[in-house]
Amino acid sequence: QQLVEELKEVISGLRDTIEQLQDEKQYMEQRCADQMAQNAEVREEKQQLEEEVNTLSRELVGLRQQNEWTLNEKKQVTSLKEIVQKQKTEIYYKQKAIDTLSKRNDESASKLQQLEAYRR
Repeated sequence: QQLVEELKEVISGLRDTIEQLQDEKQYMEQRCADQMAQNAEVREEKQQLEEEVNTLSRELVGLRQQNEWTLNEKKQVTSLKEIVQKQKTEIYYKQKAIDTLSKRNDESASKLQQLEAYRR
């Protein structure tokens, strides 16, 4: 009789252990399912971030090209400004030469008139 009671206690303990193990198994399965779902979300987010990085990389390449064009245009504008300044300087000195020649021409014409008047 005592042996039967002990066996009943052992069986009862084993049932409790089995229930506890089943609860733990169910808990672990749920954690695994949750982790797999989280992993799927992380993979999706990673893919979106990779797409964003690729888009930004393409934009960066475009901006670098645009920047290079802008720098080249600035160099051209600076070069053109230098050419215009040189031409303005040349025009200034040519105008001074023209003014000087006009003055001499006027003086010569005046002397010529005086000589013609003296001749008469």
